[in-house]
Amino acid sequence: TTYTELISQGLPGHTVTYYPSYAEAQAQTNAIANPEAYQNITNAQTLGVVVTTPQGCVSITTLTLRVLNLPQPAANIPALQACDDDYPGDGYTSFDLTSHEPFIAGQDPNLSFEYYLSEEDALTQFNPITDPTNYQGEAGTIWVRVMNQQIDSEGEACFVVIPISLEVVPQPEVVDGLIYPICQPNNTGVATFNLGSMNPTVLGPDQNPADFNVSYYLTAE
Repeated sequence: TTYTELISQGLPGHTVTYYPSYAEAQAQTNAIANPEAYQNITNAQTLGVVVTTPQGCVSITTLTLRVLNLPQPAANIPALQACDDDYPGDGYTSFDLTSHEPFIAGQDPNLSFEYYLSEEDALTQFNPITDPTNYQGEAGTIWVRVMNQQIDSEGEACFVVIPISLEVVPQPEVVDGLIYPICQPNNTGVATFNLGSMNPTVLGPDQNPADFNVSYYLTAE
């Protein structure tokens, strides 16, 4: 019935009746009982359509139904992780939401993407994230509208909506202001320091050194 007004050209008093085929429309048998929720039989399927004037005059036309393919994004999309960009951490950081697009697209290079804060917004295309390459946020879920190049009769690309989890990875905690004293032989002012032995001290008592990579430099810069 989406096309009823178009078919009848909006003329008052005209009725539009749908049939599963043109032949059934000609015979005016087996009219579709619930045209607001019709399940097609084949793809594509050409319906017969009967338009009747208030005087009972009849014209017959056709309406072709075509089911377009939805995008097929990858399954089991991993969480998008980013390090907390403040120390000590505040639970917020910058995410490049687009970095997962090659994984989501898989073998289909023609998909396009929009990003939203809720599933409802993604379904209605309301309030998209304007800069998905630099999204400032916290751990949670972002919704991605994945679209292909199949365009329906409303001019809208076929789409699916999928979630992506965001994880903010905390920065390592470190102990500041440490001093590594060592006795110098022969008062030369030179000694050999085993910097790796300081890893547990740098990380403090609440972090397992085996969970971290620690490297040392001559200057902070």
